[in-house]
Amino acid sequence: MWTFTAYILWKLSKAKGSNRIEFPELTHFIFDILWKEYKIVLNDSSKELEREIEYLKELGAVNYDGYEIEVKEKLGEIAQIVEQSSLKDQLTLYREYLGRINQAIDTKIKPKSITPS
Repeated sequence: MWTFTAYILWKLSKAKGSNRIEFPELTHFIFDILWKEYKIVLNDSSKELEREIEYLKELGAVNYDGYEIEVKEKLGEIAQIVEQSSLKDQLTLYREYLGRINQAIDTKIKPKSITPS
């Protein structure tokens, strides 16, 4: 779900206070934190996640060199659309996902690092 990936990348960059996120940091957050602790499954493999990053690169929302993701302002525009989507009011699951993603970022992410707890 590339839209949630965009939202997560934007929120992570803001929480970390950096516009750069290493792919291993993102996979740790997606698979170890969101999946295992918050029961949100957005991707079933790191390859699928990487394809979403490549798509965001094609859109001009990120730069990606195979290891480091550089968040661009356009990603913020996508994240805002995700956050303000009317789906939030229509679909309970959509609202639940946004809430859990925000909670995970608020409780697990420290500025400048994403560390296992």
